[in-house]
Formats: sequence, structure tokens, C-alpha cells
Amino acid sequence: MTDELPAAELPELPRAADRFGAPDPGLQRMATLANTIGTGPNVTLFLPAGVLSGTVIPVERFFELLSESQSGNDARIRDLQVRRRAEKVTEILFTEPAKEHTARPQKDAATPDDAVRYIHLERCCCPAQVVYRSR
Repeated sequence: MTDELPAAELPELPRAADRFGAPDPGLQRMATLANTIGTGPNVTLFLPAGVLSGTVIPVERFFELLSESQSGNDARIRDLQVRRRAEKVTEILFTEPAKEHTARPQKDAATPDDAVRYIHLERCCCPAQVVYRSR
């Protein structure tokens, strides 16, 4: 018999709190670097739900990848009316933000790292998963 609980019976995970009570400045610097020079380091993030590894990329590349991926999915839709709607959604949610981020001026060196709120990853994988076990 296994100690694992069925998914419907899993207790809620406790809220993880940043010991500094603020965003991680190291991750913010990595995201700023990627947004500034177009690439960043490989990282492994330990999250409440598991472990995530990937390469830090600039925000515009993140939206470009989403746009490319979703456009490929849209092209497989057979119903022309549904495909056109899906293409419009892809344009609004992914293609336009990619263009906006690409067109913006390069980040001013005086902009503080703490203005960066998101880290964008490419080639992500989840090499480990947290399994909640009963005692």
C-alpha cells in the first residue's frame, strides 16, 4: 500500500514566504540582464510545487515563442471561423506584446533591478515534482 493520497484528498500546501519579505534580487538581476543583452543564465528554481529548470530569456523572446507556438496550433484548426478567432486571440495576447517589447528602447542602465517583476524562461523542464505524503 502506498502513502500517497489521491489528488482530491491532498491537503493544501502551506504558503511559502520569502525570508526577505521581498522579490529575489538575484533573479531580478538575471531577468534584467536577459532583457538588456538578449540572453541570461541557465537556472534551477525550487518552487512550492516542484523544481523548474530553464534558460532566462528576454521578455520579447518569451512572447515571440508563445506567438510562434500558438500560431502553429491555430493553423491546425479546420473550422475557418474558429481559426480566425483563435488567430485574433493569438495576435492580441502574444504577437502584439512581442512587437511592443521589441520596439521599446533598451532598458536604461539607471532603471533599478527591482522594477523587474517577472523572469521568463525557455526550454523549461521539471526534473522533480513535490509529492505530498501523509505521515
